[in-house]
Amino acid sequence: MQTIFLDIDGVLHPCAAAGSLAAGELLRWSPLLAEVVGSAELHIVIHSTWRHSHSLAEIRLMFPESLRARIVACTQGRGRFDGIRLYVAEHALTDYLVLDDIAEFFPPDWPNLLLCTGETGISDPLVQARLRIFLAAAGAKAL
Repeated sequence: MQTIFLDIDGVLHPCAAAGSLAAGELLRWSPLLAEVVGSAELHIVIHSTWRHSHSLAEIRLMFPESLRARIVACTQGRGRFDGIRLYVAEHALTDYLVLDDIAEFFPPDWPNLLLCTGETGISDPLVQARLRIFLAAAGAKAL
């Protein structure tokens, strides 16, 4: 099964909205994520700093209902890359993608990183296209 490691700030809403409590700003692109992943069988693991201030159950409730059951865990530890690497090893993952907006947290040219800008996040059509390619690869492997 495919796994997406998901950051929140800068991926599901602009970085500028992170400190805002304005209705509709936080996670405003999460319905778009739900649309892009569609009915694909995948797990979502949260690696955002939100994992330090919210429980997994609280985070799930912030997402569209179609994504909630797919959010299976949060990474552990302080660092994003180390937490992802630990989760990958513990679960023997081979098919995963990391959605984030900060390249400095990860090795240069890391093939598992789908980098977006903090102002456009997943609303960027190129990011959506690359995510669809990742998801389609699982279908091709199953054939």
